[in-house]
Amino acid sequence: MSNNKPNKQVKLCNRYPLHYACALPDDHSKAFVRLLLEKNPEDQEKTMDKDGVFPAEYLGKRGSPEIQQMLADARTLDAFGREGPPLATLPPGTTPAVNSHR
Repeated sequence: MSNNKPNKQVKLCNRYPLHYACALPDDHSKAFVRLLLEKNPEDQEKTMDKDGVFPAEYLGKRGSPEIQQMLADARTLDAFGREGPPLATLPPGTTPAVNSHR
């Protein structure tokens, strides 16, 4: 892990809503990011997920296979990692990822 990440907060959690919001396509993420940052933005912006990634780092990963899989899993896995029906529909133009854990 790099030491150049400022003021890191490590919490034992998978990912936070801001991580997912930053991973969404720009036209879908703006409203979510704005809403999530209305209260205590500095706490959320400096919180790493389980992989040591800050929310803003997902902006540069948008559309990658890794992010497509992450968003697909968020839609179809419950809190225990069990598959179920999708919790939401995909935005237009989004390609569903193939779950690697099947």
